Amino acid sequence: MKISPQQVLIPKKVYIGDPAELRCTFNSNVKNLVEAGFSSQTESSDYEIRDIKLLHSGTDFYQLSITFVPWKTGDLFFPNYRLVSEANPETSVEISFSAVNIQSVSEQVSASTLRDVNPPLLLPGTAYKLYAILLVFLAVSILLINLIIKRKKVGLFFKERKLRRKYKKNERLTKKLLKNLLKTDKNSKKIKKSAGGAGNSELQAEEAYLDSTTWETEVATQIQKIMRNYLEIRFDLPFTKITSPDMKINLNLSQKKQEAFNKITDIFTFTDKVRYCKNFVFSANEQELFIMTLLDSITAIEEIEKAEENQEAV
Repeated sequence: MKISPQQVLIPKKVYIGDPAELRCTFNSNVKNLVEAGFSSQTESSDYEIRDIKLLHSGTDFYQLSITFVPWKTGDLFFPNYRLVSEANPETSVEISFSAVNIQSVSEQVSASTLRDVNPPLLLPGTAYKLYAILLVFLAVSILLINLIIKRKKVGLFFKERKLRRKYKKNERLTKKLLKNLLKTDKNSKKIKKSAGGAGNSELQAEEAYLDSTTWETEVATQIQKIMRNYLEIRFDLPFTKITSPDMKINLNLSQKKQEAFNKITDIFTFTDKVRYCKNFVFSANEQELFIMTLLDSITAIEEIEKAEENQEAV
């Protein structure tokens, strides 16, 4: 059974290359119609079918929508479109389309030849803005290309900056702890001196000696703990887990750095004697001298690093 539907072209005027929609409304006694396709091959050189939809808009009313793009002017003819009953596929309906007219732009403007191509018109001052945007784009592109080429050097640069901040923080904390230990040591000596003058008995003298020995052992332990932590962070080696004799190693440093490191390990050897040898104590002002030496050694290590950085920059 053939049906000639009421068809509407949207938009009314369609030109080559413009997408258009052909809406066809019809009624049919056949229930539950579904799409079965065109009854014959479509003309692919004349138009391109992009979408086909069948909508049930009422009891017996349907709307078939065909979206297409025309590739030639004049009348286009679509082959009949076949619909079948979903319940009984042998029952079918064919939609017969009227011709679809595609407009010609040249006919609309009554032109027989092509016009000369005009360059795009720019607003006043637009050219300078375009040049500025182009220069910025080129500069950014060159920068990105350099970053890609030198990505290893850039990554190494940021890694070194991060390490330097870590080393600087480690230096400040270590010096602060040593200075606090130095202040505590001086205050302890003042207290011991005043306590020793309070009496002359042998018992008081023995207690003062035992207190002094215990305190000096604690000072020696704290010195090693502070400096071991500093060295482990600074050189990324397990200095907190090895003995003092094992720390006497060559770190392949510059001469001044190695000398500063050797001074630190020498103080470790002496503080081990204070910690483990009976009746072995610091002599007068020796604690203060050792702490000052450690502070100078840390400064030497870090200052040498800055000097090498300046040489690399040159």
